[in-house]
Amino acid sequence: MRRMWMMGLAVALAVSGAAAQPAPAWMDQSLSADARADLVQAQMSQDDELLLVKGYFGADTHQPWIKTPPAEYLSQLPGTAGFVPGIPR
Repeated sequence: MRRMWMMGLAVALAVSGAAAQPAPAWMDQSLSADARADLVQAQMSQDDELLLVKGYFGADTHQPWIKTPPAEYLSQLPGTAGFVPGIPR
């Protein structure tokens, strides 16, 4: 019985510890959209910003001005207008 209680306590502490992390400031809906956008942009690198603007072309083309997508995205591109991956945070 005591062992089950200890296991339950360990699970509860693990779950509460994961949930205790505060949300990023840009998730605060009480802020204006412009303020939230400024907070997100402050966390982005120039590569992040350019990736959102440019993305990857949807056709298999070999033009010097078109960046070749990473291999992990190639299967998602054929027949599309293009692909803009999310930025992991």
